[in-house]
Amino acid sequence: MKKIFAAVLLILTGCATPTPLPQLEEIRLPETGLETSAELGDTMVQYVIAAIRPSWKLLQPYQSINGVITPAGAVLTPFGSDETYESFAEGGLCRHKVTGAWCVGQTAFGDCNALTCSVGSREISAVRADWIDTSTRNIDQQLIYNGRVGSNVKFTYREFTATGYARDAFTQDVQYDLEEGTIIGFKGARIEVLDATNRSIRYRVIEHFPPL
Repeated sequence: MKKIFAAVLLILTGCATPTPLPQLEEIRLPETGLETSAELGDTMVQYVIAAIRPSWKLLQPYQSINGVITPAGAVLTPFGSDETYESFAEGGLCRHKVTGAWCVGQTAFGDCNALTCSVGSREISAVRADWIDTSTRNIDQQLIYNGRVGSNVKFTYREFTATGYARDAFTQDVQYDLEEGTIIGFKGARIEVLDATNRSIRYRVIEHFPPL
């Protein structure tokens, strides 16, 4: 009996579809040396390290068989992938990689195949998007424009954690007097202010935030 159980377990685990491994991506916006403009409340400079997996963003809400609704704009959570199918955690969704057809039906391991997907087809409107894995290291540094008062320009610095939420200790308001110079610096970033009003700013990034 133990040998039979072990054999069945080996077959089941051998059929399990692995979850795609996240890829760390480093993003710096905007490009250095490029004249850029931003309005009040816009992010001027951003440095991101994100653990991402390729996925799909819904353009319309999706309601699963058990009535759970995934709203439009949500990025589907990757569950598994093989040569033919990719699966997602929301409602047991599967997508055929060649035909692009969507269907519902997975094994306990998240595997998709013609048998499991015969449960029912689905009309899904979606576009390719990156799913951010918040269980791994993610960093998002932002410098946001807060307007001008006299010769002073104001900014808010925000640093996001792996969970995607800004903590109070990582949010800071700063301001600079343009009469003392048009090149400002914060946490290693260097920005040349070309023009600034209380509504908008023109600037050029000289150096980005260095890696934390």
